[in-house]
Amino acid sequence: MGSLYKMPLDFGDRLKLINDASLSRADSFSLTKANTKYYILHYFLSDCDKCIEELIKAKAIISRNPLPDTKYVFLANGPTDIYIKQALARESFPYPVYFEPGIFTFKIRNKLKLDDVLYNTMLVNNMGKVLLFGSYYDNKKAQDLFEQIVNCK
Repeated sequence: MGSLYKMPLDFGDRLKLINDASLSRADSFSLTKANTKYYILHYFLSDCDKCIEELIKAKAIISRNPLPDTKYVFLANGPTDIYIKQALARESFPYPVYFEPGIFTFKIRNKLKLDDVLYNTMLVNNMGKVLLFGSYYDNKKAQDLFEQIVNCK
């Protein structure tokens, strides 16, 4: 991870929570003041069918093995939020999803590699600093690493 370890994330000022009405109180979340020890942030493009399918897979993985003291947060970039809102409603997606207009704006602002999906999912502490990057929803080894950090006392 090198210089990215404990890098504070810059969320900019254009993010909006797009599924607030469907969240339970337990799943509510604020990017500016995390109400949990850790959170797993997954970045994706909102107008990509494959990316939206990742949300469905993520929901299933989280329900099978939720990590203690950890929330799950999703951040979508794209030209429009129409398709992601439809998918969230169709799937009754229970985790916070933020939307920012534009393409790769979050990755560009945080100087993350645009063409590497490794940097799409990260474990973040409650101070907004990145502890680990990895394909959490696609890779058992990454899931184990995330779990080891979360379970470390």
